[in-house]
Formats: sequence, C-alpha cells, structure tokens
Amino acid sequence: AAIDAKDHYTFNHSQCVSKYASQLAEHAGLPSDHVEIIQQAGLLHDIGKGMQYEDGTPHHLASAQLAEPILKDCGYTFEEIHDILHAIRLHRKPTDEDTPLVQVLYAADKKTRPCFACEAQEDCNWPQEKKNLQLIY
Repeated sequence: AAIDAKDHYTFNHSQCVSKYASQLAEHAGLPSDHVEIIQQAGLLHDIGKGMQYEDGTPHHLASAQLAEPILKDCGYTFEEIHDILHAIRLHRKPTDEDTPLVQVLYAADKKTRPCFACEAQEDCNWPQEKKNLQLIY
C-alpha cells in the first residue's frame, strides 16, 4: 500500500523549523526578542494539521486559531501573540512586503523538509521544484 504523505508529518518537523528559524533570525540580525518569538511560531505553525485533515480548514488558519490560547496561557504579550499568529497565518504564502518574522518562518518551513529521504515522495502533492531533494548543511 502507498504511504500517505500526511502520515510523515511529525512534531520533529516543527522542532526543526523552530531551531532553523531562530538561526536564520539571529543571522539576519533580528533582535533577541524576535528570535524567541520565531522559535514559538516554528513550534506552533503546523498544529492545525489535524483540523485540516478532519474538516478541511487550511492548516495555517487552524494553527493560528489553536496557538492563540496556548500563547496567552504562556504569558506572551498582546503584541508578541499578534506577531506570532501573523507569522503562522502567512507561513505558506508570504509576500516581499511581509515582516521579517513571516519571511524567516516561511524559509525555515520550506528548507527543513527532508523530501530527499521521504518514503512518500512519489505520492506527495508538492510540485517537484518545491521538494528538498538534497541535504544542505
């Protein structure tokens, strides 16, 4: 039986996105508070995948919805929550005018996908040109 690509989503991806995004933010010279914010956005950016699979809600919107009460419970300020949710909502299709946090989260999300080692590569609905087919270090 074919392996469904969605079955390959794991929390490991979010951890990788969080770590890589914080490295990108530091390298770009973003302030240290932005580095922490991007780490949280990376950890939470795909938590809405389950809703997407269950009821079709786009995961970037579902993730922002689910992340908001978590961030409030963790004591983030209104501004920090706004910035994190904004980055999560736009992590799939940023524009050149988007904030550096959105740009960093988008880049980290795309560059950390291990397509080169994925067993579901042939069943994946990602276009070939978007797949990470080489390990870059």
